[in-house]
Amino acid sequence: MLIGELSKASALSRDTIRFYEKKGLITEGKKER
Repeated sequence: MLIGELSKASALSRDTIRFYEKKGLITEGKKER
């Protein structure tokens, strides 16, 4: 899932998701190609 897709699905902004990533609250999954 891309960050934009997660943003739409969760109603969180992209900046919020990136902040949570930096704090270790969520982790980046495998890249899909």
